[in-house]
Amino acid sequence: MKKNFIIILILTGFINLINAQAQNIFIQLRQPPPYQFHVEDFWKVTITNTSPSPVRVYLYGIATSNTEGPIVDATTAVFTVNQGVRMVKAHEIGPIDVNKRNQTYSDIVKKFGGLPSGFYQICVYVRDAASNQTLAVDCIDHEVQNFTEVELLSPVNNSVISNEYFEVDDVNSTIYTKKTNMSDNPFPVLKIPDSPFGTFDKYTIEKIKNAEEVSVGEGQFIVFNWIPPSPVPINYRLKYKLNVVEVLARQTAYDAMKTNPYFYTNSKITTSTFQYPLSASSFNTGKSYAWQVTAYVNNIQISKSEIWEFTYLNFRSWGMEPSLKGNISFSCLGMSPKDILKSLREERLSCASMNLMTTLKSKPFEFNMYSKTYGEFSSSRTLGNEKPRILGNIELVPTLKIYGVPFSMPLFLSSQGNPDKQRINTFGLMFDKDHWRKKIESMINDEKDKITKRIEDEKTKLEQRMLMEKDKIVNKFNDEKDKIKEMIESEKAELEQKLIQEKENAEKKLYDEKDKLEKNLLTNKEKQISEIKDGKKLLKGALKWVSYIKSLELGTTYPDYTKYTVTGISSTGYNIEFNPGLLYLATTGYRTQKAIPNESFKRNLFAARIGIGEKDLSHFIFTYMYAKDDESSMTVDTAVIKTLTPASNHLFGVVGKLSLFNNRLRIEAEGNASLFTRDVTAASMTAEDIPKFMVDMFNPKISSNLDYMYTFKTEFDNEKSNTKVMASMIMIGPGYYSLGAPTIRNDKLGFEVKVDQKFLERQISLSVNFKRSNDNLINSKSSSTTLSSFRINLGINIIKYPYLRIIYMPYFQSNDKEITTTDSNKIDNNTHILNIITGYTKRFRNIISQTNLMFSLQDTRTLFGLYDASTNSINLTQSFGFQIPLNLSASIGFVNSSYKGGDDSHLMNFDLNCSYTFFDIWQNSAGVTLTTDKGKNNKYGFFLNSSALLWNILNVDFRIEHNTYRETVLNIGNYDELSGRLTTGVSF
Repeated sequence: MKKNFIIILILTGFINLINAQAQNIFIQLRQPPPYQFHVEDFWKVTITNTSPSPVRVYLYGIATSNTEGPIVDATTAVFTVNQGVRMVKAHEIGPIDVNKRNQTYSDIVKKFGGLPSGFYQICVYVRDAASNQTLAVDCIDHEVQNFTEVELLSPVNNSVISNEYFEVDDVNSTIYTKKTNMSDNPFPVLKIPDSPFGTFDKYTIEKIKNAEEVSVGEGQFIVFNWIPPSPVPINYRLKYKLNVVEVLARQTAYDAMKTNPYFYTNSKITTSTFQYPLSASSFNTGKSYAWQVTAYVNNIQISKSEIWEFTYLNFRSWGMEPSLKGNISFSCLGMSPKDILKSLREERLSCASMNLMTTLKSKPFEFNMYSKTYGEFSSSRTLGNEKPRILGNIELVPTLKIYGVPFSMPLFLSSQGNPDKQRINTFGLMFDKDHWRKKIESMINDEKDKITKRIEDEKTKLEQRMLMEKDKIVNKFNDEKDKIKEMIESEKAELEQKLIQEKENAEKKLYDEKDKLEKNLLTNKEKQISEIKDGKKLLKGALKWVSYIKSLELGTTYPDYTKYTVTGISSTGYNIEFNPGLLYLATTGYRTQKAIPNESFKRNLFAARIGIGEKDLSHFIFTYMYAKDDESSMTVDTAVIKTLTPASNHLFGVVGKLSLFNNRLRIEAEGNASLFTRDVTAASMTAEDIPKFMVDMFNPKISSNLDYMYTFKTEFDNEKSNTKVMASMIMIGPGYYSLGAPTIRNDKLGFEVKVDQKFLERQISLSVNFKRSNDNLINSKSSSTTLSSFRINLGINIIKYPYLRIIYMPYFQSNDKEITTTDSNKIDNNTHILNIITGYTKRFRNIISQTNLMFSLQDTRTLFGLYDASTNSINLTQSFGFQIPLNLSASIGFVNSSYKGGDDSHLMNFDLNCSYTFFDIWQNSAGVTLTTDKGKNNKYGFFLNSSALLWNILNVDFRIEHNTYRETVLNIGNYDELSGRLTTGVSF
C-alpha cells in the first residue's frame, strides 16, 4: 500500500510539473504567404518559455481541410527551449518526419511540396519530449489557391513586328518586301549589314534573319494579349502588370528583364488585352524588346508569365522604302568611296560579300574591330518609361585571328545600370563562331566552285566525245548509203530503210549513254558538295580540331543547352562545348546572379553534358545541372518579403535526336528529373518515399520537391513538295523547376500539330497549327483548365496581282467547373486574333507606286463579361519611289478599343515621310505624325534622321525627334518631349 502511494505521489508531481511547464510555454505561428502553404511553413513559429529552466520539446504540425479532413502532418526532432523568446530555426529541429495523412494528396505533397487548393486549419503543437503531452498550441485558418501561370499570346515570341511584310534572303542577306507585278524578283529594301549601321547591330540582324514570324502592324499601336491565370474566383478582382524592356547587345530576353530599366511598365491593367498607350514612348526601329506579365489579386502576386521577345521595324521612319534606284548597302566598309559608288551604280549590292573575301585572306595574324556607341537624351520622361533621360552605351568587339582562328573580346558598358537590378555591363573572351562560320562558308563556296568547274569540264569533254561519236555514225551511214546506190530499186529501198533504222538506234543509244553519263556527273557533283557541307573535310591539322569547338567563352556567357534545362540565363564564368567526332562534351558555370537586398540571393550554377553525335544532327546527350543560392549573401526582411528564400536545384536529363533521310525526318525526345529545394535553410527530411541513396547524396530538405518532364517531337521536311509537318507532345510536372531556365511553365500536359504547305512554286503558302494543353495533373488546383488554340496562316503572293496575307488565331480557355449558387469558379474565355494584309505595286514609267492595306482584330470574351475587351484597327499606306533616290510615303489609320467597364478609345493616326539619298552614301529622312484619341488626348510630332558612311570605316546615324502630348480632360500627363539619338559604328 505504501509502495502504491509513493508511485501515485510521483505521478502526481510529474503531472503537476508538466502542467506547470505547459503554463509557461507559448507558441505563435507566423502567417504564411497569402494563398500559399508549404510544409516548411509549419515551423515558422516563435516559442516563449517563461519558466526559469530549459524544456526539451518537439513540434507537431497538422493541416486539416474543411472538406477532406487531415491532409498532412509532420513531426520535428527533439530540441531544447531555453528561457526567453525564441524564433525557431529550421536547421535546429531536423530531421523532420512527414506523414501524408490523406493518400489521395500524397503526390501533391511530394511533388508540389504544399497543399492543394482549399480552406484549411493549420495547427502547430509544442509537445514535451518525455511525456508527449501538449504544452502549447496555435492554430490559424488559411486559404490556399494554386493558379496556372499567365500564358502570353501576342506579340509572338521571337517575332518581328513591321509596317511592311518582308522576307529575308539568306544567300545574299537582303531584306525584301513582297514581290512586285513587274518581275519575279521582290524589292531589295535593305542590304543587311555585316557591320554596324545606325540602330542595327549584328545581334538584331540575326534575330531578323531567324524570326519565327513576321507580324505586320503599326508599332505605336501594338496590342499585347495573354491568357489569364486560372482558376480565379469571380469575386477576386484581377490586375496585371506589364513590363517591357529593351534587349541590348548580347542579352537574352530573360537577362534583359532582370537587368535593364523598364522601357514601359504599367501595373493598373484590368484586362488580358492591352493596347500600347498613345502617351508612352514609341518603339525604335531595329530594336528588340522583351515583355512579361504578372497577375495580382488584392495586390498579391499570384502568377507570372514567361518572358517573350519581339523586334520592331519601321521602314518608313528610316527611309527604307523601295525606289527604282534601289537602296544602298551599309556594309561596304573597308572599300574606297570610288569602289563603293562604282559597285552601287552597277547595281551590285554585294559589298558584304566583297568585304568578307577581304577579311578572309590567309594571314598569320589579323585584327578586326566591331564597335558601336549609342547616346540618347530626352527632355522629359514619358509615361511608364524608367530609362534615364540621358544615357549612353558602348559596345566593343575586337577580334584577333591567329592563322584563321578567331577570338573576340566583347565588351558592353552602359550608363543604364541600377544597383537594384542585375549587372548590365558585360565582358567576355570567346571563340568567335560568327567569324569562323563565315570562313567555313567561304571555304565551302570556293570548293563548290572548284567542283562545279571540274564537273563542267567533264561535261564539256563528254559533249565533245559525243559529237565525235555522232560524226562517226553519220559518216558510216553515208558510206553504207553510197554502196547501195547501184542496187536495184526494190533491194535499195529495203536496205536504205534498214540503214536508217540502224542509224536512229545508234544515235538513240548514244544519247541514252550521254544522259546516263551526265546524270552520273550531276550525282557525283551533289555527292561531293554534300561531303563538304559542314566544311570539316576541307580542314587539316589544328584547324580541324578548331572546327570541333562549338562554344568557348570566358567572362559573361550565355549557355544554351535545351529549353527545359539551361537557356536564357547569363553566367559570369565559362561556357565550353566540344564535339570531336562522335563525342560531345559541354560544361558551363559559375555566377548567374548577384545578391540584391530583398530581391535575389547570390547564385552559382554548374552544368555539364556528355553524349554522342552532333548537337544539330543525330545525338544522344546526358545533362547534369546544379544551382544553389548563397543564403549568407543577404538578409531578407521577412516582415515585408514572405516568399523569397535561398533555393537549390539538382537536375538530371537526357535528350536524343535522330536525323534521317538527309535530315528530312527528325525525331527528338527529352526527359529530365529535377530535385528542387525552395529553402536550403529548411530542416532535413526523412521520408519513406525518397530512395535512401538520394537522401545520402543530396540531403533533401523539408522544402524539396522531386518531379520530372518529358517531350517528344517529330518533324518531316520535304523540299521537293514544299511540305513541312510537325507533331509534338509535352508533359511538365507541377513540381518541375530549373534554375537554369527559370521561366518554364509547369503543370502542363499537351500536344501540338503543325502543317506547312506551299503551292504554285511557293506563290501560295498555307500553315495550319493546332495546340491543346491542360493542367492540374495531380489535383493540386480546385479545377482543371484546358487551353486550345488554332493558327491559320494563308499567304498569296502571285506575280502581277495584289499580295494577300491572312492570319487567324483563336484561343479557348475553359475549366471543368459548373456554375452553381455556391461556386462561381467556372471559366469559359475565348480570344480571337485576326490580321489581314494586302497590297499592290505598280510601275508608272519612272515611278513605283505601292499601296498597302492592313486590318487587325483582337477580341476577348469572358464567361461573365467582366474582362471583355476588343481592339480593331485599319491602316492604309501609300508610297512612291522615283528614279532619283527619293521616296515619299503617307499612311492613315484608325484604332478602336473597348473594355468592359473600362476606358474606351478611338484613335486616328496620320503620318507623312520622305527620304533622299545624296551621293549614294548619305541617306536622310524626315516625317511628321499626328494621332488623336477622340475627346481624350492627342499626340503630334516630327523626326529628322540622317545616316552616312565616313572615311571608309565609320557609320554615323543621327536622329532628332519632338513629340507633344496633350490630354483634353485631366491635363495631368501632358508633356513636350525633345529627344535625340546618336549612333556610331566602326568596323575594319
